Amino acid sequence: RAIRPYPPANVKINGEYFPDEIETDLVLTWVDRNRSQQTGGSIMGWYEGGVALESDVTYQLVLVERDVSDIELRSQNINLNTLNTYTFPTSAMDANTRTIEITLKSLRNSYECYQPFNCTVNLSEFYSAPYNLSVVFKND
Repeated sequence: RAIRPYPPANVKINGEYFPDEIETDLVLTWVDRNRSQQTGGSIMGWYEGGVALESDVTYQLVLVERDVSDIELRSQNINLNTLNTYTFPTSAMDANTRTIEITLKSLRNSYECYQPFNCTVNLSEFYSAPYNLSVVFKND
């Protein structure tokens, strides 16, 4: 519908488009879109740079942390106002989190964008090397 704001575009997770896995803090970046500014010519593509943010548009981020059994551990609904970046440090994540579902949407006067950005990323599991290994060399 024409009353809905355009969704955020060019969304990157840790500098990549739709990564399967992240190893560090979750860093989201995106650019603005503007219905009233994009009226002539061709519509801007998803990967193109941003334009001026439409008046009264804010961003909302929903993060859902899940464990290895895909059970929801925690859900956060974060009002980002007009920011274009957000960092979710690993130190703030639940210790049992294995996946994070990310939903980023734009809102204008309580109208939500038609197609919010949605992506699920896995957290890398770090394994420490065994400390009691020994090496035996054989001459064959």
